[in-house]
Amino acid sequence: MVQPNTFNMDLKEGLIGVMGAPKTAKTSWLMTAPKPIFHIDADRGLERMAPALLANGITIKQLVPNTVPDYADMMGADIISLPLEMPIGWKGATLSGFSEIVTTLVTTVQMVCQAEWIKTIGYDTGTVIWPWLHQAELQAKQAKTPGRESLLPVEYAAPNALQKALYSNPRTVHKNVIVTNHTRNITKDGGTEVIGITWDGWSKLEAAVDVFIGTRIEQKPAPVIQGQLAAPGSNVATPVATIVRCGWSLESEGKDIPVFSWDGMLDFINGMRHGNVATP
Repeated sequence: MVQPNTFNMDLKEGLIGVMGAPKTAKTSWLMTAPKPIFHIDADRGLERMAPALLANGITIKQLVPNTVPDYADMMGADIISLPLEMPIGWKGATLSGFSEIVTTLVTTVQMVCQAEWIKTIGYDTGTVIWPWLHQAELQAKQAKTPGRESLLPVEYAAPNALQKALYSNPRTVHKNVIVTNHTRNITKDGGTEVIGITWDGWSKLEAAVDVFIGTRIEQKPAPVIQGQLAAPGSNVATPVATIVRCGWSLESEGKDIPVFSWDGMLDFINGMRHGNVATP
């Protein structure tokens, strides 16, 4: 007799997109993911929050910028961060350095995929990394045809395929992947009237992720600290995450996550899937 399939309703891992304006705790949210985290720091986001992480007992190892680490480098800390520094370019000059930095990125991610102890890969930010991929492709074209200034639309196929692989291949070995992104305005008919915001980066990211969240900062009443209430009426800047898109639970879209963390997101979405979270 064939036994029926059984499914675990509780989700534990995934590919998550994060978008938000500058300094809205995108990297802070990334750092709540399962550890060890291999952090690809393309935007120097770790420097701003490292003191808070260290104060909470989280250990950090910062690697030599723009170098491929070995497996020993990927051990010994909760967060292993590789700074990638963008090549300096000048308008009208032949591109240089982009092919090299992309080679470093791809080789490193391939190694991280083989490092079984790494639980999460964080790309911080996708807004910075995506241009490197198509600039590397243009650099290769310029090497063959000096004077090329841009890619043809059909020539974006290769960087698109590489970007997809960087995000999706780690999922095949059950690593969590988080991609942070800046935001940009959506304008009406290409004019100046702003009608919305979206992420600034790889255009196909929304289709690739399991969940897309947006971050912002709100002023909220100060919490109880050491058993005493803060002064009446006092507020503190508090990070908030909203589920923008969710392939796991369509009902959760548009709702704020009660707890600003990876676990808070999973608990909320799993609760929605079980029908344990009240909806308006």
